[in-house]
Amino acid sequence: MNPSFLAPPQEAAPYCWLIEIGSTKLGVHRRDGWCAQLDERLIFFDSEEKCMLLMPILEIEAEKFLDFLKRAELHAPAYSNAIRRFPKALLLKHVFHTAVSGYWIEKALAWLVDDGALQSRFSDELEKIIDKKIMPQAVRQKARKIVKSLRDGAKNAAHPHPATPATVAHAGRDLEMTQK
Repeated sequence: MNPSFLAPPQEAAPYCWLIEIGSTKLGVHRRDGWCAQLDERLIFFDSEEKCMLLMPILEIEAEKFLDFLKRAELHAPAYSNAIRRFPKALLLKHVFHTAVSGYWIEKALAWLVDDGALQSRFSDELEKIIDKKIMPQAVRQKARKIVKSLRDGAKNAAHPHPATPATVAHAGRDLEMTQK
């Protein structure tokens, strides 16, 4: 089932519902964070296992989802702190640890590819994906690309390029331009 954004968000203090997936509503509790209303039950996303209900959100491009959350914060400012705490790391962890096919892993990798801060937290999971021969080649290649960028970033941080007279002179000109 595809998730649909509730615009404007549905405020029902202390909850604010943001997304519907079938008969399930996803949203936030003002103090306790992200949760789902499944029939009459409330489920809080405070552990990896509970994030299965969030997996359909990966069907949405990460950028579109984040833009929606920013708009939701404007419509429901009382809930903005809770909205900002979307459990992205728990959701990705759940997918990497439980998905048996490449479909959900590919969706999770698409969310991870532009999030450098989160990539390093999943280096072990990425290595396992690369090594799983049952994963589609495209998924393994995407994981390999993320790992390579992590390694390149670590290498560049450990061994910055030495300053040459030309780069020092260029930096000096840039500084002069910003001071004028």
